Amino acid sequence: MPDTIIDRDPEQSIRQKVLSVSERVVRGRQAADRWEVSFYRWQRVATATLSVLGGMGLAQVKPTTETLSWGNPAFGAGVAAIAVAIALELYKSFNLEEVAISSLSARDAFRLVAEDIDIALQSEDPMPQLNAVTEQSKTLARNFYKVIPGVDVYVSASARDMCDSLINRNKHFWRLPDPPKGE
Repeated sequence: MPDTIIDRDPEQSIRQKVLSVSERVVRGRQAADRWEVSFYRWQRVATATLSVLGGMGLAQVKPTTETLSWGNPAFGAGVAAIAVAIALELYKSFNLEEVAISSLSARDAFRLVAEDIDIALQSEDPMPQLNAVTEQSKTLARNFYKVIPGVDVYVSASARDMCDSLINRNKHFWRLPDPPKGE
């Protein structure tokens, strides 16, 4: 059975673990590519800008006939500020901020997993540490399942590249037993 032989080859076992974790890392990093994260960043800038403008008194105008016309730039800015405030409230009402923050947290958590893989692969026998990192990545994938994307061609290719890079960079640390000869 080919799977049995592969499982007994220590380097192949390591490669399989690293590839499975790399796939989750790539997916976790992609969580921050969601549109909700872009909108969250835009919302933070808009909130700060409106706050500063309001604090400076630029967003407030005493209503007169001249100020309530479209020809007045302050009136146009006031209407824009109201439209932005409505958009921001809708953003909060639909919990988009929660999705964005969760996506950014997923990205950060999986960055740490990537670092943990690299550290694990720098030991003579990386398998015990890789087992722990694998479990950690599975837990994070379960915790962030709502925000991490599924597996696609890009994820698979990126995970293979990451896996190859990690293994090529670290395999000189390993002191693995020779793979068994055929059965």
